[in-house]
Amino acid sequence: MISPFYNPELDRSISQPVAAEFVPVLELLENPELHEEITKGNVTLAMIRPHVGPDANLLGLQDLEATDHIEESIFGLAVISKFSFTFTHNAVDSFYGGGPQASMEKEKPVDPTTYASRWLEFRDFMASAPTTALLLYSPYGDAITRWRGHLGHWNIDEIRDPATIRGAFGVNKYNNLVHGSDEPAAVFKELDIIRQSIRDTERSS
Repeated sequence: MISPFYNPELDRSISQPVAAEFVPVLELLENPELHEEITKGNVTLAMIRPHVGPDANLLGLQDLEATDHIEESIFGLAVISKFSFTFTHNAVDSFYGGGPQASMEKEKPVDPTTYASRWLEFRDFMASAPTTALLLYSPYGDAITRWRGHLGHWNIDEIRDPATIRGAFGVNKYNNLVHGSDEPAAVFKELDIIRQSIRDTERSS
């Protein structure tokens, strides 16, 4: 199993971490052993989105407390890596382009005075504050299905399961709190986008 990684300098509470602190993260994401574990289905990517604070959760917790609450809801999976980063707009385009973008482009924004579509609003939202990334491990090749079982349906306005994180904790679909990759290929793709986002942020700082 990959050696656990956590650096308090990459905590969610630090909005602009020093670029050098990301070097071990980039090394981890390029580690062949990690890639092997992802291919086996033993490792998946989880993300806690920005702004999960009082308006986005039913307990009225502040962002950092809500993040802790979500992490404490993880069971049957080991957290082998945790770091926070901020998406660039280009990274949001790559990560959520295709079906999610097309769907949100048809939706009305929450703030129609500022945005022409839900997609443009979501794009700014995702790039506005740190996202917490977690690499979750199971030795049984079922890391993806275990984590997605914790998540619940993305549209909690229509399908709410109180036994899941989104169903028990989320206010509405506009910030459904968490993300989980749906297959090993998606884990690889999404980690590549995160890695590029980190590098782009370093170059622009």
